[in-house]
Amino acid sequence: MTPVRLGAVGYLNARPLVYGLERSSRFDIRFDVPSVCANLLHEGRIDVGLIPSIEYLRGPAEAGPYRIVPDLAIASRGEVASVSLYTRRPISEVRSIAMDTSSRTSVALVGVLCARLFKIQPVIEARTPDVTAMLADCDAALIIGDIALLTDPAKVRLEPDTTDGGVRSGPATSYGGVRSEPDTTHPGLLTVRFRPMLRRT
Repeated sequence: MTPVRLGAVGYLNARPLVYGLERSSRFDIRFDVPSVCANLLHEGRIDVGLIPSIEYLRGPAEAGPYRIVPDLAIASRGEVASVSLYTRRPISEVRSIAMDTSSRTSVALVGVLCARLFKIQPVIEARTPDVTAMLADCDAALIIGDIALLTDPAKVRLEPDTTDGGVRSGPATSYGGVRSEPDTTHPGLLTVRFRPMLRRT
């Protein structure tokens, strides 16, 4: 029997979904970042893929719509730490955002937040996920997955800001999750409540 070609995400939060399948001869599993999983499924190089939710809508029309495996997803009813948007300045002043190339849904979400909640139109740059390097070139940086989970917001330091002659030596601000209150366990971390924005759409 030909094994099912399964494209999985290598992040910690996806591991429970494929636990045990690696030892099964019924599956040929490969691990990639979400954006690569989406490309592989679009190109027909895998049969089943754990892809960003927005990619369900972007499936190739000639192959017909994708089918969703029921009761299986990486989802949360509350705060998550695997998606973070760091900024070097107040969000209303952000003019450029470095976007993690691993992401698709989070990139789309940040676009919606910028347009509908933050009321800004930043220049978007696709970048490999290195928050310090991203913030050296852009006003803000989106990171996802294990890197976002393991990055301590209080330890993200900023390079000198030559745009206004000042030196920003403190930690960056991080936006993400579903809360709007300052996080007292991580000074400098501020999260945004998404629900009010979603009601307007």
